[in-house]
This record gives sequence, structure tokens and C-alpha cells, in this order.
Amino acid sequence: MTFLIGGANSLTGGYEVDNSLRFNIADSTTLQQTYASTGTGAARTFTVSTWIKKCAGDAYLIGAQADSNNRTVMAVFSTVSGGGVAFENKISGTSSYTASVATFRDPAAWYHVVWAVDTTQGTDSNRVKIYINGEQLTDLRTGTGNAYPAENTVTNLFHDSNATYIGSRSGGNYYDGYMAELNIVDGLQLAPSNFGETNDNGVWVPKTPDVSEYGTNGGFYEFKQGTNVLGDATGRHLITPTNGATYNTSIKKFGSSSLYLDNTNNYLNITQNLADFGFGSAGSNSWTVEFWAYYLGNSSSGSDMIVDFDTPTLRVNYRPADPQFKVNVGGTEYAFGNNSPSLADDTWTHIAVVNESGTLKIYKDGTVDSTTHDVSGKTVASPSYGYIGYFDADTFDGHIDELRISDIARYTGNFSVQTSRFTSDSNTKLLLHMDDDKSFGADSSGKNNHFTPYNLNLLDSTTDTPTNNFCTLNPLANALTNPVTVSEGNLKAVGDSDTWEMISSTMGASKGKWYWEAKLTALGSYAHIGVTDDFDIVSGGLESYFGHTGSGIAFGKGQDATIYHTGISDTSYGTTHAAGNIISVALDLDNNFIYFAKNGTYQDYSSATGDPTSGASGTGGFAITANTLYIPAVALQQATWEVNYGNPSFAISSSNADADGYGNFEYAVPSGYFSWCTKNLAKYG
Repeated sequence: MTFLIGGANSLTGGYEVDNSLRFNIADSTTLQQTYASTGTGAARTFTVSTWIKKCAGDAYLIGAQADSNNRTVMAVFSTVSGGGVAFENKISGTSSYTASVATFRDPAAWYHVVWAVDTTQGTDSNRVKIYINGEQLTDLRTGTGNAYPAENTVTNLFHDSNATYIGSRSGGNYYDGYMAELNIVDGLQLAPSNFGETNDNGVWVPKTPDVSEYGTNGGFYEFKQGTNVLGDATGRHLITPTNGATYNTSIKKFGSSSLYLDNTNNYLNITQNLADFGFGSAGSNSWTVEFWAYYLGNSSSGSDMIVDFDTPTLRVNYRPADPQFKVNVGGTEYAFGNNSPSLADDTWTHIAVVNESGTLKIYKDGTVDSTTHDVSGKTVASPSYGYIGYFDADTFDGHIDELRISDIARYTGNFSVQTSRFTSDSNTKLLLHMDDDKSFGADSSGKNNHFTPYNLNLLDSTTDTPTNNFCTLNPLANALTNPVTVSEGNLKAVGDSDTWEMISSTMGASKGKWYWEAKLTALGSYAHIGVTDDFDIVSGGLESYFGHTGSGIAFGKGQDATIYHTGISDTSYGTTHAAGNIISVALDLDNNFIYFAKNGTYQDYSSATGDPTSGASGTGGFAITANTLYIPAVALQQATWEVNYGNPSFAISSSNADADGYGNFEYAVPSGYFSWCTKNLAKYG
């Protein structure tokens, strides 16, 4: 029988978990490590402990695969386990499964999972033990393939024969969900009490790991945000390594590593706040692009792109066949001589491209090239993308270190090249130190068994944790006939149908003041955001739109800007949405009003501009039914919403928290309002 086992909430003690890592199937996110040659002892005896929170898809949590006939997988919520938790070991094409009968399906819950493995045990049931929230699973699936691994089996995990993956089976079959507090213990079969405990409320919560020795191939992974690998020193941009772009510790100019690109279309993708690189008129504004390059000389193309911003372009491009640099400004390409400047193979060279109020120059190791260009009639507009090391198959071959882009002319004549790392100042728009601190895959145990992240960005390191659980969309409270497609940590809703779809969230409240945001990334035909009540969750919440039944209320885009409530549309509210708008919702359940803002400006109702701090007067607010449980929700028709209850999945240009320091929002949280998380609900809800 399939049933629900409830997960943990955030009623925890003194031990806090600060970060989790958000894995997304659509993004092929994973961590990878190939261990040093240390034998196969860790593959026989080990313990894996972690906290997980389910999203919409299946989940292969940890895996390693020698080939298609030999693999080991730890699965959660997956079809391999019938929606439960499983340990699969496949040898020479024959699989053995240890899988729970219980189904774990609650997207609002954090579950603690422990796999304690010791294949040297003579008793088969002692070889694999699986625990959920401190309780051992003894009700396991039976039938073909459901068996414990044979005695002394060497699994494929945690040794040098093949890579071990976190968040996928083997570079595929990806996990969709959150993960926090991962412990891998080599050589010991431990109990869940080493990692968690029951608090005074009877809730299983994390505790400081009680691990005496992690062993050669073990590690402790906290998934903290890195400051160097995936983001720039200004804190303004997300940097995503793409197609295998890596960081190399053996060849670097400063710090611990450099960016390594091997001319196979790998690059860094710059996202978030791309308007920073729209420098405008080159004649009126100045800018500098500078970097250290270590060229390997193996290019198979005629062009090695270093920096590329599009439409109108700002590109810095090295042509090794000439050799020369070419710089594209506002759609026109300018060359800087033949053979000067050039990049010598296997040597660090500093290059600075400077626009000084319309005069374009290039410096090599501090010396200006004799060629200059007048670019005063060109404009560098806000780009739609930014790449380091790539444009349309023109990819760099070598190492790049200490790349800085500034909105001033850093150099107006020959200069002495700096002999240490740059620091960010008010004119710095991008600064990449290229130092590999392993970021999300960093091992805190001291064993230095770091995992390398792939396709993860800074937004994927979140503050949604077992000790403070944030609200998300709820795939179990979805439209019945045409369900909304949910992704990005259950924070992105896509309306695939040409009919109404609606989905609500995992948390609700009947008192307190609550704030959240959502970005309308695709307008579609209709896009509404608001709250539904508890009755709507049962019936109307699974039907078409807000207020179909019950007393749900939403601000929506239709033929006009509207308030929808109890099946009634009021056309006198605010202005219509557009793609790219961020809609804020302020829900005052103490005074029974709801307010909506568009791009930070609260909308008008009854000839008054909304003021969520107006209290009982409800200035510009829409009156709602008192003493009702309200739950955030979105309704849509061929539209896309990305919601942010305090833990965003979309880029935030500024960071605004509530008065207790929780949440990360684009716009300021009104005084007295709080983000949707369990600590706030326990205090204010």
C-alpha cells in the first residue's frame, strides 16, 4: 500500500543548517568527483546521511557507474523505488534492490535519509540499512530484483574505478529536489543518531554530526555559496560554467586557480544584471576590459573569443593566425595591427582594452599599441547575454585569470601591470578571480574530497533548510485536467494548456502579515497571482481560477487590470502585467487587506495608491474575509510565473530581507511583513 510519511519541520534546537543545494532536472545539475587510487574498501563499508526535500520529478540522489551493466545508486522518490527510498547495486547486468514500500511524496517536508552499508556482514539484512527521520525501514519491497547485495560486494561508489555523482546516477537521470547537510563516512556503518535527534516536540531534527573519522574517501558537505567560482567579486552577476569549463590549479596567475578553456565550446555564462554592461555612447562614456591570458596555441578556428556581449556588441577577440586582437564596438570590428599585440604561447600576458571617451586603445603588459580607433559614433547597448571564452564556435584555447570590466578608462597611458589580484571598487562592473574554492562541492571534513559542480549557479545554493523551511509551489495542489508544469525547485510554474490552470503553495496562514514576489517571465493569455482559501484547496484550487469557489482573490491580467474574487472581476485595479514584471503581494491578515505592487509600485484601488503599512484603514488595499486560512497561489493560461517566497529561483538585483533577516527579495519588504518560512510561521502565523 502506498502511504505518506510526514517529514520534519523547522522546530529545531540550537543546531542550524544554513544552506541547501537546489538540484533541477531541466538544468542537468550535478556534483562529480573521481577519487584517488585508494582501493575499494570504501565501496564495501560506508554511511551516507543527508536531508532532502522533494520536487516535482524523480530522483537519483547519488550514483556511480562503471558501465551500463555495473552501477550503484541511492534513489529517493524515484520510480526505481516506487516513490520511496532505495539502494540499487548492479553487477554484470544483474541488479539487487533494497527499496522501501513507503512512498515519500510530501513537497513541503524535509526528510532525513541515512544509508548505512556494510557488505562484509554475514547477515543479508545487515548489509544495507535505510533510515528515514531516525526510523529504520524494515517494510521493504519483495519480488524480482529486490534483494540485499551479496556478501563482500564491491559497490561502484567512493573509489577510483569511476566517478561518483551527487544529484544524478552517472551524469544522467538527475535528481530534482533540495539537499542539505551531506555526510559521507568511509569505513563505518553508523546509526542515524550520529546525525540527528528527536527534540522536545517529538520532531526529528539535525544535530552536529558525531563522526570521529570520515575515512580516506569521506567528507562533509554544507553546500555553502562560493564567492569565487560561480559569482563575481562585485556580487552582481551569476557565472555559470558551461560545457565543461573548469578551473585549473596548476596554471594560474594569482590565487589558487585560473579558468581553463580547451577550445571545445566551453565557456562562462554571465547572467543577472546584464544592463551593467550597456555602457551607452562610446563617445560620452568610457570603459575597460582587462584580463590575464595564458594561450596554449591549439586553436582549430581562426578566432579565439575572450569576451562577448551582444547587440550592439562589445567583443574582444584574438586571431592567432594573424596574430592580432580585434574588438567589436557597437557592431563594428576594429583590428589592432599585425603581430602587435599578440599572445605568446604558454606565457601569461596582461591585455587591457580601453575606450577613453571614444578613443579605443589596447595595452599589452602595460604598453599601448600604436594603433588606435575612433569609436565615438558607436553605442554599447544593454546585452541579452554575456560569455567569457565563446561566440558561435569561436572559443578560447588556454587559461584566463583575473578578468575585470570597468565603467571608466582605467589606463590613459603606459602603466605598470598590477602584481596582485584586483579589488572591486565603485567602477567595477565585473571581477572574476577565477579561484576554485570548490564552492558547492567543498568538503568541510578536512579530507579535501571536493566535488566539482556542473550547471549549478549561485541561486541554487539556498537558505531553504531543515531548520528553516521556505514555502514553494505545491505539485499536489495542482490543476486536475491540465496540471501546471513545475520546476526550478517547485518555484517555476508553466501553463502549457490553452485553458485555465491553477496551483497553490505549501504554506498558508490565518493571521500575521506576509510578503512575497513573483516574476512573470512569459505573459501568455492570462496570468493571475494572489491567495486562495482552504476551501479552494479542496475544490476551486484544483479548478480554473481564483474565486471560482470559496473566497480566493488575485490581481490578474485580462482584458484590463483586474481583481478577481469569488467569481467576480473588478476592472478598476491598477495596470496590466507585462512579461518581465515582478509582482509583489502584501497580505495583511491582522487587518484583512491584500495589496499588490508592480515593479515595486503598489497599485491603485478605489482611487487610492496601495499602502500595505496603513493598517486598519487599508489604504488602496482590497478587503478580504477575516478568520480564513489563505494560501499563496498562481493561475495561468499559457503563461509562466517564477515565485519567490523568500528563496528566489530568478535573479535578484538587490537583496532585501524581512525584519528578522529572512528572505531575499527584489523590493523592500514593507514594515511589519514577513517571508513565508517555518520560523516566521511559528512566530507570527
